[in-house]
Amino acid sequence: MNETDLNSDLAQRERIRYQWMLSRIQGFKSLVLAILVAMMGYVANNIGSVDSYSVLALLSVSAILLLVTLVLGALDAGGAVFYNEESQNGLSKGW
Repeated sequence: MNETDLNSDLAQRERIRYQWMLSRIQGFKSLVLAILVAMMGYVANNIGSVDSYSVLALLSVSAILLLVTLVLGALDAGGAVFYNEESQNGLSKGW
């Protein structure tokens, strides 16, 4: 093998490693979003059974913050898909 083939092989391997890392990051972001949705469901379920105004205020603030976090997390997780598709350009089917 000559130097050009070795450099090409190394570039392909680095591209595959980068692609794998992006898919793992995407999976982690999806997990975090699922946890946020579950927490939001728990808060929404418990708001109706609260008697104290201070606890209701605390749950309301936490629900608002969870919604903001959920929206920002969904926007961030959706953006990673485009980077993942872009990272696949130039890879041969054999790799």
